[in-house]
Amino acid sequence: MINLTRTDFILLGQVALHCDQQKLDIAIQEAIQFDLKELSCDFFFELNENWGGTNPKYNELIEGGTYTNCRGNTITFQGLKNALVYFSYSRYIMINSYSDTPNGQVTKTNQFTIPKPLKEMESYATKYKNLGLIAFKDSAAFLCQFKEDPEFSSYDFTKCKECTCSACKPKTKGRQFGLRGQNVTKF
Repeated sequence: MINLTRTDFILLGQVALHCDQQKLDIAIQEAIQFDLKELSCDFFFELNENWGGTNPKYNELIEGGTYTNCRGNTITFQGLKNALVYFSYSRYIMINSYSDTPNGQVTKTNQFTIPKPLKEMESYATKYKNLGLIAFKDSAAFLCQFKEDPEFSSYDFTKCKECTCSACKPKTKGRQFGLRGQNVTKF
């Protein structure tokens, strides 16, 4: 069954040692249901059955690894677990900022802290969601090499790109924040 622990976040996001574990668990469950499940479609159920199992192909898909693509290049990918960590952390950033009280939702604050503005929190959340999408797409590219493998039969291989020299567009997809800017000219 798909799940994460706080230690899975160590190299990908900053979760305090004394974090609110309940809020982290909520973020993880939301990421599983509303990000990973939506992106995986029917393959999600196969993935759920094999998460943490002994199948080496699924373990590589989940944990990440390397493979040789059709052009003979060695490709390294992070795996679906890291994609899920990014999605979860994106959600945790927003959930952790607020606490439910008898008087409604409040922002946690005291004399030694200054809360971050909502727009800044949304930008960080968008950044980590974008990183999760990149990690997911890289893992999907790993899956595409198994089109003929019955083990991954429920994966939608129609989403796989053809392996051509023009398949890679040289630009970064990992933006720091969710905003894009451009110069405005008079003409």
